[in-house]
Amino acid sequence: METIKIDARLRTRYTKGDIKQARRRGRVPGAVFGRGIEPFLVEVSTKSIVEVLRSEGALNTLVELSVPGSPNKTVIIAELDRDPITHGFLHVGFHNIAVGEKVHTQLPIRLIGTPLVVSRKEGMVDQTLETLDVRAESGNLPTHIDVDISNLNVGDKISVSDLPHALNIEFISHEDATIVSILPVQHAEEAAPAAEPAAAA
Repeated sequence: METIKIDARLRTRYTKGDIKQARRRGRVPGAVFGRGIEPFLVEVSTKSIVEVLRSEGALNTLVELSVPGSPNKTVIIAELDRDPITHGFLHVGFHNIAVGEKVHTQLPIRLIGTPLVVSRKEGMVDQTLETLDVRAESGNLPTHIDVDISNLNVGDKISVSDLPHALNIEFISHEDATIVSILPVQHAEEAAPAAEPAAAA
C-alpha cells in the first residue's frame, strides 16, 4: 500500500487563537493517538492533507509521520473535521499503528471488465456495494479491491463470498452481501399495429 511522508510540528497546547493562527499559515492542528503511545498535539501543512486525499488510497493511505525528537510513526488519518461552509480543514486525528496491529478500514471496490451482454445493451451493471470492510496489518492493506465482471451474464451476481480470500486480509462485510449483479434491460414494447380502417358501409 502507498505510503506518504508528512512532516509534523509538535505543539504543547491549542488555544482558539493558536488554532486561528495555524490555519492562516496554511497549517492544520491535529493530534496523534493510538495503542502504545501517549497522545500528543501536532500541526501539519494543509498541502500534505490534500496530497493524502488525492492519493489512490485516500483516507486509507498509510502516512509516515515525521515528528521532531522521536522516531517516525506509521499512522492513518482516523478523523478529519472540515468547515461545513468553506470545507477547509479544521482538525486532523492520526491513529498510530503499533507493530502487528490490525487496521479496520474500508477499501473501495473497483469493477474490472465489461460483460458482453452490457456491450450488446442486453444487460446493465448494478453495483450495490462500493466499499468492503476489512481488517489487516497495515503492510498488507491494498489500496482497493478488484472485482472482475467481464464474464457475467444477465441474472449473474458476485457476492463477498465469491471473492478470493487472502490469509492476511479478513473481510468484515457479510459474506452473503451482493457486490454487483447484471440486470436485464427493459426494452419498450413495439407499438401495436394500427387498426384496420372500418369497412365502408
